[in-house]
Amino acid sequence: MGKNRRLKDGADKGAAAGDHCPSTVFVNNFPYSFTNSQLEETFSDVGPVRRCFMVTQKGSTEHRGFGFVQL
Repeated sequence: MGKNRRLKDGADKGAAAGDHCPSTVFVNNFPYSFTNSQLEETFSDVGPVRRCFMVTQKGSTEHRGFGFVQL
């Protein structure tokens, strides 16, 4: 079923009319001591956090000072 046909048939079957569309937020300038759990705790005041992660150095566990939060 192509894109044009979905538009003619109405709303996409994957999303109901009242569903919430999650937002992904880019965050940066974190100290290198910051952890994923601290990131989640920081944004939990805004709303329920679906997913969050800090981008790490390739081949290392140290993050690069930025990440993403999906609300």
